[in-house]
Amino acid sequence: MSSHTISLEQLLPILMSKKPPPKGDTHLPFYFSGGFGWSTQTNGTFLATQGALQMFAQLIVFPWMSKKLGSLRTFWITLSLYPLLYLLAPYLALLPENFRIPGLMVLLVGKVTFQSLSYPSLAIILTNSSPSKRVLGTLNGAAASSASICRGFGPTISGFMDGIGEAKHMSGLAWWTIAGVALLGWGPGFMLQEGRKMPTCTIEDEEALLDSDSDAASIITLTPDEIVETTLSK
Repeated sequence: MSSHTISLEQLLPILMSKKPPPKGDTHLPFYFSGGFGWSTQTNGTFLATQGALQMFAQLIVFPWMSKKLGSLRTFWITLSLYPLLYLLAPYLALLPENFRIPGLMVLLVGKVTFQSLSYPSLAIILTNSSPSKRVLGTLNGAAASSASICRGFGPTISGFMDGIGEAKHMSGLAWWTIAGVALLGWGPGFMLQEGRKMPTCTIEDEEALLDSDSDAASIITLTPDEIVETTLSK
């Protein structure tokens, strides 16, 4: 997900900056080129609206959806819709001029909303998958490192594919490439399971249990009340 979402950040301004499609030079569904023909200033002004949209999605939409559906189902929804967003994005340049800005606004709202839903949901899923607070640092470190590697390769691959697409008169090639990457994420994404919420005991409580005669593995299955009772009895 880090790979294709950072590629989206790269490809969206490129789409808005490319010259409009030449008339009579389009052979659907795959062979077409062009964009919106906007200036750098117009691109910056339009992209600046992401801030307000991001705050609304992060503070209002995500808590509501997460409460209604849970973190895992919320993540699955965004996982399912990302490829569709990428497949349709390059065709926005072919819309009539009056429909281009509304179409691009839908793309921008989808982009911001999906990111605001997917990343916090993954963070919650990751935390709930941990059997103990003692390994949260390792888990988060591994997740951040792998995400950083993918963020490095993502724009490199999508930029390379965009260059090939321009040469072959296929402006959508880079978009369809990251749609393929998003589809690959369906495999591990839909295999995820809702982990048990980690007990709310402190690390000191866990160390006390580890020093006791009880089996250390029981920390994983004890409820918070059972942990308190076990600690007090020892």
